[in-house]
Amino acid sequence: MVTPHNKVYCCESSLMKGLTELMQPSFEMLLGPICMPLLDRFIQLLKVSQANSHQYFRETILNEIRKARELYTGMELSAELSRIQQRLDNVECLSVDVVINLLLTYRDIQDYESIVKLVETLEKLPTFDPMAHPHVKFHYAFALNR
Repeated sequence: MVTPHNKVYCCESSLMKGLTELMQPSFEMLLGPICMPLLDRFIQLLKVSQANSHQYFRETILNEIRKARELYTGMELSAELSRIQQRLDNVECLSVDVVINLLLTYRDIQDYESIVKLVETLEKLPTFDPMAHPHVKFHYAFALNR
């Protein structure tokens, strides 16, 4: 909806039909609580879309780790996990669930060197603190002990 002052608002279509009939120059002040400016709505939609894409990427990585655990063993599994780990180039998509699944899988195949490398790589990242998570800290200490 475009107001008489050339401001663009978006709201529910049923609400918009009634508002366009009542549109008066002084009515714009009442739109604030009901409708939001179109630009704000676009920004909100882009943020939701970005969050959804990060969640989708996390779920895809978790599914690939589960599939690799089912299909491969030993060194083949280690190589597949290294390939999956290389796909984690976007730090925003990195989650504790993904890291813990990688750690557990490396532990299951007794690849302790990869656990140490993974945690030390994560320590270098400014946005992810692996030592803040007790599960990650435990597996790192366990791998260092081996």
